[in-house]
Amino acid sequence: MDKSESQGVLAPIAITMGCPAGIGPEIICMKGPRWQQELAAAADALQAGSLALVRTELLRLPFSGAERALLVLKDLAKGG
Repeated sequence: MDKSESQGVLAPIAITMGCPAGIGPEIICMKGPRWQQELAAAADALQAGSLALVRTELLRLPFSGAERALLVLKDLAKGG
C-alpha cells in the first residue's frame, strides 16, 4: 500500500475520531473530556482499519486547566 492508498484508508478512521489524517505510521489526536466515549464510538472503525491505540496521555492545558487526552494511534499496516 503506497502513501496515497494508506491515507485513503486512514482518513475515514481519523475523521471518525475527530482527528486530521496524518502522514506516517502514527496519528496523534488531542481529545477533550469525552475522549473515552468518542473512542468507544470509533471502535468499529478502528477494528475495520489497521489502526490500534498504543498510548494515552492525560494532561491539562496550561492556561485554562481544561482536561485533554492525547491518543496515539499506530498504523499497523506500516510496520507498527
